[in-house]
Amino acid sequence: AFKLLNKVAAVFRGAVYYSEGKIKLTCDKPADPVYLFNRSNVTAEGFSYEGTDVKTRSNCVIVRFFNNISQQIDYVQHPLASSLSTDPFVKNYGLTKRQVDAFGCTSAGQASRLARFIYYAENFLTETCSFVTASDAGVMLTPGMVISISDPVRSGTRLAGRITAVSANRTQITVDSITGINYASGDKLSVILGNGTMETKDVDGISGNVVTVSSAFSSAININSVWLYEKTTVEPTTWRVLSIQQGENLEYAVTAITYNSSLYNTIEGGTDVEAKDITQLDEKVDAPSTLTVNE
Repeated sequence: AFKLLNKVAAVFRGAVYYSEGKIKLTCDKPADPVYLFNRSNVTAEGFSYEGTDVKTRSNCVIVRFFNNISQQIDYVQHPLASSLSTDPFVKNYGLTKRQVDAFGCTSAGQASRLARFIYYAENFLTETCSFVTASDAGVMLTPGMVISISDPVRSGTRLAGRITAVSANRTQITVDSITGINYASGDKLSVILGNGTMETKDVDGISGNVVTVSSAFSSAININSVWLYEKTTVEPTTWRVLSIQQGENLEYAVTAITYNSSLYNTIEGGTDVEAKDITQLDEKVDAPSTLTVNE
């Protein structure tokens, strides 16, 4: 029965999971991040990243479906055979074919979207992130949620932490440390509100450890809640939660797969996949000058 439910859910790019004594559904669709993580609300081990083997990434997808017009089994392929020789993934890694049966699919258009989805997902969503968090964050997560992660190991700078004070009008947030962050127009501040939801505001300025936002947050913010500072030059990474497992000492092990919201427009409309700037470690350093050598 569970396999059948998964097949039915796959028709709308969904998945079935068991939680709170119930069978629940989640759908892979565009979504904004609803929670945030940084080194302050995960265990000392931090974040662990793992990529997929290039040999397992399908760069030629064939979908088998029942054509309702011809009343026969039919096939669609992405990329087309005429485009395989110029496909960048085929050229770089060799041809890796995959054939799938599209359950409940009766049109070539739907089958083609499925082929494109598998092709782009396997070649662009190639990384998973694992971490362990406490119960206050773990109980808020469910499979399918999109989360933001600020990891200084990847970004090259600390852009998140804990909140130490909040002004009465909820426009001035005092954080544990703002060292290394300089305000620029377009910066944003995200916090976890007292009700467990995430909210983002434009930043108006920074003074000491106090971040001033353009308008008040919608509800109360608890002291020691988490914050995340987003710059136009260094954005947080986004991930879709795959699984949450409760462990010992009320800790939760979370596994998530990389998430790119632009991928949906690429699959449906053929637009380019957009890449976010998530690190400053790739910035070029000026060449040394006026060097002297002494023997």
